[in-house]
Amino acid sequence: MLIKKTYTSFKRKEFIDYFSEIGARKSENIYEGQGWEVEIGDEKNKMIGSICLKTIDLIINVEDTISKGFLDKLLLKFLRSGG
Repeated sequence: MLIKKTYTSFKRKEFIDYFSEIGARKSENIYEGQGWEVEIGDEKNKMIGSICLKTIDLIINVEDTISKGFLDKLLLKFLRSGG
């Protein structure tokens, strides 16, 4: 299953640290583990009104049999709230 996700307000290093913990570095931008591979894009700036936020694109290739658990853990790790 190939998935493209965009995250806002996170630094690229946060994703590098996370995927390094649960897998191994395959190349400069690609990390892999058992049944999954993730390409971490470059940080980009996104303007929302007068606010500039960082965005990161992830391209996730994950086996169907582990996709729900993998994506649920990713969601919990990079869940933020504000107020």
